[in-house]
Amino acid sequence: MLPRPARADDFTTIVAWPQDVIELRNLFPRARWPAELDALAAHLAEHSDGLVLADHRDQPVAYASFYNVQHSGRVWIGHLIIHPAWRRQGLGARLLREMEELAARQFSATEIATICFADNVGARVFYQRQGFRAEGWETRLDHREEPIRVLRLVRGLPVGKAACETAANQAK
Repeated sequence: MLPRPARADDFTTIVAWPQDVIELRNLFPRARWPAELDALAAHLAEHSDGLVLADHRDQPVAYASFYNVQHSGRVWIGHLIIHPAWRRQGLGARLLREMEELAARQFSATEIATICFADNVGARVFYQRQGFRAEGWETRLDHREEPIRVLRLVRGLPVGKAACETAANQAK
C-alpha cells in the first residue's frame, strides 16, 4: 500500500464505505442514512491534508484527514476509515503512522488527537492499542440534533527525525 494525498475523485469512493447507519454516524456524525454521497464527498474535500493508502491500481483502500490543525501543537485526525474488504489487515495502524509522520513533518505537531463515540468499542480499543490515552468526554450532536457522547483521545508524538528536520528547515 502506498500513501498519497487524497484527490477529489477519491471522495465519492470513500463515502460509500460505511456499511450501515452506525458506521456512517461514526464517520460523519451529522449525516443521515442512506448517505447523500455527493454532500459527503464535498465535505471531505473541505478537510485539509487528506491521505489515502492506495492499492496497486492506485485505488484508495484507507483514508484519514486532519482538522483543527495547530502548528507546533495538537493536530486532530478525523474520518479514519478502511474499505470494508481491507479491514483487519493492519491498514488502520499503518495509516495512523503515516498521518503522524505527516503531522510532525508538515505542522511540527507535538501531539495527535481524535474523538471516538462512546459506543464505538472497536475504535476505542484500536486507538488505545496505538498508544492514545483518554483525555475526557464531551457531547456532540448527531443528524437528529440529539446529544451523543464522544471520548477525546490524545497521543504525544515522538521527537524524531521528521520533527528535527522540520525544525532545522524552519531555522534556515
